[in-house]
This record gives sequence, C-alpha cells and structure tokens, in this order.
Amino acid sequence: MDGLGVAVSGAAGFAALLWINFRVSRSWLYPGVAFTGIWTAVFILLCIGRGWLYPVPWFALEVYLVGAWCFTVGAYVGLGGSEPVGGRSAWTPGVFPLYASDFWLLLVIMLLLLIGFPLYLHYTISLTTATPFSPEFFLQVRAALLSQAATQNRAPLIANLVVLSSIGTLLAFAVTGGGQRWRILVWTMFALAVAYNLLTASKAGLISLLVELVAVDGVSRGRFPIRFSMIIVILILLSFGLITVLRVEAVSSHRLAIGQMVEFTLREFVNYLAAGAVAFGVYLDHPSWVQTVWSPWRFFEHTANYFGHFFTIPNSNAQFVSIGQGLNYNVYTAYFSYYPHYGFFGVVVLMLFLGIVGGHVYHKAMAGGLLWVLLYSVLFCGFIMTVFSESLLAGLNFTLKLLIVGAFFLPFRKVWSGVAGPVDVRSRA
Repeated sequence: MDGLGVAVSGAAGFAALLWINFRVSRSWLYPGVAFTGIWTAVFILLCIGRGWLYPVPWFALEVYLVGAWCFTVGAYVGLGGSEPVGGRSAWTPGVFPLYASDFWLLLVIMLLLLIGFPLYLHYTISLTTATPFSPEFFLQVRAALLSQAATQNRAPLIANLVVLSSIGTLLAFAVTGGGQRWRILVWTMFALAVAYNLLTASKAGLISLLVELVAVDGVSRGRFPIRFSMIIVILILLSFGLITVLRVEAVSSHRLAIGQMVEFTLREFVNYLAAGAVAFGVYLDHPSWVQTVWSPWRFFEHTANYFGHFFTIPNSNAQFVSIGQGLNYNVYTAYFSYYPHYGFFGVVVLMLFLGIVGGHVYHKAMAGGLLWVLLYSVLFCGFIMTVFSESLLAGLNFTLKLLIVGAFFLPFRKVWSGVAGPVDVRSRA
C-alpha cells in the first residue's frame, strides 16, 4: 500500500503543478506544462503498474516535487512578467515571413542529405558483419556506436549528417508552417531524417525529432497542434516499436507475430516511461549499486578534452538495475545528473535555472523569431525527456549545431529576400 500511496501522491502533486502552470500560460506548449504534464503521466502509470513495478520511495518523490516546483517558479520568472496569472497571453504571435529564397536554401540541405546518404549507409555497414538491415545488423550497429561513444573517440565527419537531417527537417517545418508550402521538399527531408536516425538503431534521436516537430509546429501556429500531435504519437509508437522489435528478434533469433509485436511494443513503452522514476528511487535507496556517471557539465568537459586530457569522463551509459520482476533498465531521470553530485541544493539551483531559460526562450519563440522557435523545440523536447535522462545541458552539442546552422540560414535568406521578396506572410494567430 505504501507504493500506491507514493504513486497517488505523486500523481496528485504533479497534477496540481500542471494546473498551476496551465493557469499561468493557457498553453500546452509552456515549459512548466510540458515538464509537469509528462511527470503527471508517469505517476499515473505508476498507479496502474504497481502490480509489476517496484514502488518509488517517499524521499524520491520529495526530490521530484521539489525540482518540479523550482522549475515552475523559474519558468514564470523567465516570462519576465509577460503573462499574468490566470490571464491570456499578453503578447500576440508575430509575423513570420516565408521567402522564395528559403526554398533554395532548404533544397541545398536536402541535396547534401541525398548525396551523403549512400556514404552514411556505407559507414554503418562497415561497423558490422551482419546482413544489412537484418535485426542483427541494427543490434551490432548500435553496439558499435555505443562503444565509440564509450571510448570518447571522435565520430567521423559523415556522422554529422544525422544531425543535419534533423536540423534541416526542423528548419523546413519552421519556415513553411509545418509543411503547408513545398510539401514534397519538406516531407522528403523528413523521410531522410527518419532514415538517417533509424540507421543509428537508437530510439532517442528519432523520438526527439518527432517531439521537437510538435513544438515547432505548435509555436509556429501559436497554438498546440492537436491533430498533428496525434500523428506524431502514432509515429513515435511505430518507431519505438520497430527498433524495439528488431532488437528483440536479434537477441531471441526468431520472428514475432504481429500481435506479439503490438503487445510487446505497448508494454515496453509503458515500462520505459515509468522506468526512470523507479530506477532513480532504487539509486537513492542503494547509492552504492549505481555509479553516478551523469554530470550536468559533461558537454563542457568533453569539449575541453578536444584540446587536451583535462577531465576523466566516465562512460555515459549507466548500468542497468531492476525496476520490477524481470525488468531491467538504465534510465534514471534528469535528477540523476543533479542530485548525486550536488544534493537538494543542486536540484533547486539547476531546476530553477533551467525553468528561467525555458520560460524566456518560450516567450521569445512565441514572439516569432526563427532561431528562438528552433531553440525552444529542443528545450521542449528536453523537458519531456526529463523522465528518462538529462538532455538539456547534456544535449548542448546538438543545440549549438542547430543554432549555428540557423545562424547561417538567416543571413542568406535576408540577403536573397532583397531580390526574391516575400512570397507569403503568415500570421501566427
């Protein structure tokens, strides 16, 4: 009963914070709503899954709620007083012009991705001896890429095409209002991004891209895209299921029936959502069981090591722990990056800081700046992913690359606009 009490209290606590954040913003895209919304869903799942999942300790719930409250306060501070409590938006979504030059800039990115795809495919094939596109192929590719990351070797330049495919797709959706114009170009880039990310045999990259597209589409329109989000949820389940089933078939060496695939995907998806909250509780009860390999400063340490061996950086793949009978996972929530190193003080300071950044970027994005829209899409995804891992500070590598591409994109579209002129101006109302 104690486990049920924690789960119910957690669901109620996060639901209360969700209500507060929604009253402040009146938007499902608001940082506090995204953060507390996903955590509310997790604790509801813990209520449902208490029959097969280990209970979350009360102390873990205390850490979760303290962090969520600090994030909520920070997000409100980040708005800078632009949004009165309980009121509607104090700003109106800006005008975001679409230029003819955007088509040629996006076309260049798409051509780079098309030309580079055979090269990247050859690179992934070189990582394994398995038959291409077999379950064993994807399992070995994933193992090779994880080994490469564990040894901190620099990935070849060709590997950046995966990042470029995601960035190009986000740009395409941002400037065309979710593919309302130049649909063949936009959806071709999306298909290429899916293909590139699937070749990595990782769920994280593709699912992150899909979540980011929800934020881009929603902020671009000035409202939460319900229908588009439903499509994205289906795509997330399909991509999650595809990679999961391929791994299971590679390990078990036999094919699953369609019914087994669906059942296994749904069960694994639910367990995966709840795994982080339970696993971090396991760590708090038994700190000696799990090495604290996640650090909020990992990106900075890794960057410094490009110029010399200044820091010893452990492998970021945390060890697996049991979260239920026969269930072993290695996701520990974003709190695993903060609490083990800095305790409650670290949770308070870092969550408050991330909330302030999120609220400020959300404000700027809703006002209509392209770079702000792109940046907020990454942050929005990071808020959702806090139930699994820390991808806000740890994900700065992708964020900086996104901003660099966007920073190059903007000057060219402005220079060319003097010749081509705006061909369409959309209001985000």
